Amino acid sequence: SLFLKIQRSEVYIVVLYPKYTDSPWCLEELEEILQFMKLHGRRVIPVFYAVDPSEFENQKLPSSTAGRIRRWRAALSEVANLSGFDSQVIRYVKSKPVPVN
Repeated sequence: SLFLKIQRSEVYIVVLYPKYTDSPWCLEELEEILQFMKLHGRRVIPVFYAVDPSEFENQKLPSSTAGRIRRWRAALSEVANLSGFDSQVIRYVKSKPVPVN
């Protein structure tokens, strides 16, 4: 299962995009990933694709229990404050020629 693969991973690259919060599944995965980061010292690298990290602070979330929504908000806030990459920066770096020695 996907959660077993999450448990076995050492590094997580989380791609956050404008409709990321529409998916309860994505939010559950994010919560699990951040739990492994805290408990086991795993690395989380967020990539913000066509979205600013600050947009996740007050994003509308799918209907769920109050406790789950509270956990999802905490996870989104936490990942938004991690050092990560902006997709615009990655696209710019990718377009630059790299000299080969």
